[in-house]
Amino acid sequence: IDERFDVVTKSLLAGGRGLFFIYISDLDEAAHHSGCYSDLWLSRAEALDARLKTFAHDVAHHATVVLTADHGVVDVALSGHIDFGLGPEMNSVESVGGEPRCLQLKLANPEAIDAVAAVWRERFGEVADIRTRDEVDDLFYGGALEGAPLSVRERAGDIYVIAKDGFVFYDGREPNSANRTMVGQHGGPSDQEMEIPLIVWGQSSTLDEIVV
Repeated sequence: IDERFDVVTKSLLAGGRGLFFIYISDLDEAAHHSGCYSDLWLSRAEALDARLKTFAHDVAHHATVVLTADHGVVDVALSGHIDFGLGPEMNSVESVGGEPRCLQLKLANPEAIDAVAAVWRERFGEVADIRTRDEVDDLFYGGALEGAPLSVRERAGDIYVIAKDGFVFYDGREPNSANRTMVGQHGGPSDQEMEIPLIVWGQSSTLDEIVV
């Protein structure tokens, strides 16, 4: 972390201009491995906080600094792992994508959407919200998916399996998947996963004043 900030600080203080992007993957890795309430995650967050304060002080008169993230994280215990793939819910399902917190099912026969969704609701309705693509488009995207390019619409799932708080879905046909060791999870619509920080300081006080 220190080396990444040092490189940008040196360039800015030497008169460098442009957009500098520092990606701190260390927190994401710690969250997935140990959870977002673990000592490992907290220690890395504290290290980033301390280094960021020094960085902001050093470059305050040379740059605008924006801090944000790409997603939040929730911890899910082993007791919240739900296996799918070993029953009738896979009839007509051609492929499974998405995240353990939000599966996307692609169907061999799109006309079977309602029937397949009904089976998933019957089997997993207590731990997940099962929605068709049109329902997800209306709920979350305001119809934007329908107007997206064909290449995007073709990749979107026909059915979305949105895990409720405290649950994730794993393919029961892959019991030894390394992903099952993850504690921290994301991809669902909870506030903790979707609400991320956006902090701006330095030369400009608001994003509206930043020109890239």
